[in-house]
Amino acid sequence: AERSSLLQGSGEGSGFSLTSGDGASTLNINAFFQFRYVANFRDDGQTDGAAPTTIGDNDFTHGFEIPRARIDWSGNVAQDNITYRINGDFGYNNNAALGNTDQHQFQVTWAYGQYAFESADGLFLRFGQFKAPLLWEELVDPEFQLAGERSVQGLMLGYEAESFRGYFSVNDGLLSAGTTYNGGGESDIGLTARGEFKFAGDWAQFTDFTSWRNSDYAGKVGAAIHWETFGDTNPIMGGTAHAAGIGTGITEGDLIVYTADAAVEGNGWNVFGAFYGSHIDGDTAGGTDLDFSDFGIAVQGGVFVTEQIEAFARWDAIFFDEDRFAAGSSADEDLHFLTFGANYYMIPESHAVKASLELLWALNDNTALFAGGPVGFPGSTGGSASSITSYLGQDDGGEIAIRAQVGVLF
Repeated sequence: AERSSLLQGSGEGSGFSLTSGDGASTLNINAFFQFRYVANFRDDGQTDGAAPTTIGDNDFTHGFEIPRARIDWSGNVAQDNITYRINGDFGYNNNAALGNTDQHQFQVTWAYGQYAFESADGLFLRFGQFKAPLLWEELVDPEFQLAGERSVQGLMLGYEAESFRGYFSVNDGLLSAGTTYNGGGESDIGLTARGEFKFAGDWAQFTDFTSWRNSDYAGKVGAAIHWETFGDTNPIMGGTAHAAGIGTGITEGDLIVYTADAAVEGNGWNVFGAFYGSHIDGDTAGGTDLDFSDFGIAVQGGVFVTEQIEAFARWDAIFFDEDRFAAGSSADEDLHFLTFGANYYMIPESHAVKASLELLWALNDNTALFAGGPVGFPGSTGGSASSITSYLGQDDGGEIAIRAQVGVLF
């Protein structure tokens, strides 16, 4: 009876907690899953982006999937200032670059410890596997997005004050999640820095993109940069991982990713915008020097039309370096995407159970996102693979996907 009394709910969508006998250590248990239906409409004779085979007259594709099925453990050990988080996902995490070709192979997404310095309020050190403090859309967990991971292994020093917070990470590169110190995806070294200035509201308001009705006005701006170099201390990578992440067979070189973003929200509405840039300079296995600069933009906004229904719209675009394409290529260098949708929160002002319906529209040739072409850079099409996996690729404008999804968080 005493043990069962330690298992207690802490509110809708916030999981359950266990406390040690002496009360010094805690274990919080959360879970989250998404169940999705996607219907995709393309012209005849297209090539399937996931597997380059001609689909013939199959211009309509539909089906069900579970993109995320996560279990999350967090808490503190012995002292309030020593905390941890371990998170694993059984959902759609197919990543051939990291040797994971099973769509539902268990994968650790977060695994870190954190020490908050008692002598310096707001300063902490994080060690383990975590998301690089780079792209704000990736730092907001998927259950708190409007439209429905890029992790690293390393160290991160963070500081949070009333109006400013900053992070600095030393890591193994943007594709190092779940790898050994000399495994595929590892870079020689990666450095990531992010700073944010809040001019209104509380930091807690930015843990999601949604702003409930009667919420206070809040706003912040941020900027981040990441640099990594690869191919010297870990030559066994052979460029495979960066071929998947950058779209070229570069075996050694340098990668820089940078971003600037802003978020504003108020009484039942929210607006977010971000600019992305990526520059890679390196050599292929054949000795060819490649130098590419790509850019991206994302703008989205949402508004509650009732107490439980939130309508949203999004425009994002990728601007590829023209040198990525062979002479005479007919592929579009600039890609534009529109998303229109609505979220229904079954419990008012709670993310515990949320149903979403979205219309995704690729305005032009988007085959560069798939096999045989450049796939952009971290953060393209919203910083998440969820939009890309709903598209299959079409060599002219007009690919449309309809996505219906239910997410449950506890």
